[in-house]
Amino acid sequence: MNASISQELVGFQVSIEMRKMTVEGLVRHIDPTGSKLSLTNAVVLSSDVKLPPLYHIFIKDVINIKKIERSGAVMEEASVDPTEKTRSLMKPSNFIPSHLKHLDNNINTDILVNKVAPEVPPEVMISLPEYSIIDSLDSSYYEAVEHILKEKTVGIGMEGVRISRTGLVCWISVATSSHVYLFDMLCLGKVGMKSGLQQLYTNSEIMKVVHDCRFIADALVHQYGIYMVNVFDTQVAAATIAYYRTKVFSKYVSSLTFCLTKYLNLARESLFHPRVRQGHEKEDESRWKQRPLPEHLVQGAVQNVCHLRKLRGVLIDKLLWAVNRGTSFYLQEVSQLPDDEVPDKLLNTHLIPVRFNTFHTPQTADNSGGAADAESKGDRGFSNEVDRSIDPYVNFTRHTPRIHKKIP
Repeated sequence: MNASISQELVGFQVSIEMRKMTVEGLVRHIDPTGSKLSLTNAVVLSSDVKLPPLYHIFIKDVINIKKIERSGAVMEEASVDPTEKTRSLMKPSNFIPSHLKHLDNNINTDILVNKVAPEVPPEVMISLPEYSIIDSLDSSYYEAVEHILKEKTVGIGMEGVRISRTGLVCWISVATSSHVYLFDMLCLGKVGMKSGLQQLYTNSEIMKVVHDCRFIADALVHQYGIYMVNVFDTQVAAATIAYYRTKVFSKYVSSLTFCLTKYLNLARESLFHPRVRQGHEKEDESRWKQRPLPEHLVQGAVQNVCHLRKLRGVLIDKLLWAVNRGTSFYLQEVSQLPDDEVPDKLLNTHLIPVRFNTFHTPQTADNSGGAADAESKGDRGFSNEVDRSIDPYVNFTRHTPRIHKKIP
């Protein structure tokens, strides 16, 4: 019920009808939001049972309020029945919680669930690679598979409804060095997997780059009988890089869009942000079943894989920071010495350079999304770090308000 209690009731004797009982008492206090009142000398009319000295009643539980004169006559009545017009004692509530005041409630819901494409500022738009949609076992399918199997490294993805062993696989995406292929698995079916595509997943000479392979692997194993090999997971890599700095793994993983903005410096507005509403997951993800697939979703599927190969390269560089740092020590260990000190080094080539005593994890090696102090350590040895939301249409994530105390 979107109503509040008028402050005019303070100091008056009232009779309040609720769903299970009717209470009479003196109004001592009304919450500033008008959502709750407090009675003194309150009794249950049907039984004359006395209630606690200060009895609180919430507006959501109220059906009627009657203001009573000293003589016991009813002065004024306010109905809280949603089918009736609210009277003077009940007024519409204009109270907005402070944490909701900054939210933009004018956003089209269709944009939030990716039914329609959001507007992308021209200055941040990125060009996508060439892509092809493969929906039949014709020459285009076999040419695509042939091209893919010649690659050393590919980016892979999967789109569908609740992707898992019991979910619906709608699209399989594969990004090569020059092209992206979108395989329509609703049209191709299991025959489309067995006719050549499965060779990609089982080929140990082709590196498959994926962001979060857990449920993709689950779907491949239980729906197609395929065990994927030679996989580089960028989500695992990002978690490991964060571990270098904090010495503890975060309980929360980094999204692909977060990694693309952080490590490849892509504008968040230019990326595809997959969103589903809690309790409406199947409904919202069913968008991938549309045929023909809307252009903005086609581009979203392309974006989800086309950057993976480059992202892997950046993450590997950061994962190898220790090797790179040690190598820099080696490069200077002898070359920077005066001539008279070089003979001693020749006698001690079996020893690691003394500078390795200063070897430490750099504070800049990455996960600027969360606090790195000891207080962030959570249950089972994990930290409570969580990446800030970079979705332009989402101001916070479920855990952000509670955990991100140091982020403005």
